[in-house]
Amino acid sequence: MSVTAIGFTWVLLSAVTNIGGGAAIKGGVIGLVLIGFGVGALIILLDWFSTHYILTNKTVEVISGFFTHNRTYVSLHDLSKVEAKVGILGRALGYGTIVIESETAERRLILHGIPSPYQVIDLIREARSEIAGTDR
Repeated sequence: MSVTAIGFTWVLLSAVTNIGGGAAIKGGVIGLVLIGFGVGALIILLDWFSTHYILTNKTVEVISGFFTHNRTYVSLHDLSKVEAKVGILGRALGYGTIVIESETAERRLILHGIPSPYQVIDLIREARSEIAGTDR
């Protein structure tokens, strides 16, 4: 949940609970907000646990979805760009996002929450250079 959504929820909660009307209304509103946060956290966790990244000797694949499965891949042979995006918190905790683009299929994979993203990029580049070496 974004900071904006949290701020909006807090303003909404403050406005409703200050209208007056007793503890029952305040308790009900607080309960609904907490249920909303719980459902949001559950959806985030399900998404996180149901997303898998696979690096093979030919492709980079993303398998995601809890109720339905989506599989997207980019061939290592067709890579045009691989980059890491690491924020301040990611630098401190050692994770980041890897963005992979394909030149022929115009696909773009975004891999979130990757531990040691620069090492993973090195692995992708090594696998790509091995493919390029066998094509000659």
